[in-house]
Amino acid sequence: MFFAKITTLHNPKNSLQTYLREQVAKLDGLNVEEPQDFYAHLHTMVLRANARYNRCTPLKAYLQKAYVVGDLLTGIHGLVQINLYQQKGVFGETLGIGEQAAVEGVQTSIF
Repeated sequence: MFFAKITTLHNPKNSLQTYLREQVAKLDGLNVEEPQDFYAHLHTMVLRANARYNRCTPLKAYLQKAYVVGDLLTGIHGLVQINLYQQKGVFGETLGIGEQAAVEGVQTSIF
């Protein structure tokens, strides 16, 4: 399981980059099962945008290993970089709205 976080987002220079920037912004903060599937979705999005805005310089998507073992980098050259952070550990369920973690008046401590 990976967590997708946009780490670099450049200003768009043409209508193709403006369109892709709006589309990629929706991918920020997603939980990703398979990085290859995420890259395939991003690659397809770029190919369709290149065909739609054929007068602009075409862009390319990429997927590569990050400096940290287990993490990956993906993005669109010259526009956006998305880090895929490998989630480590087990996360418990979060409390719903209105629920409390501890009984009122009882202070909990980790010491």
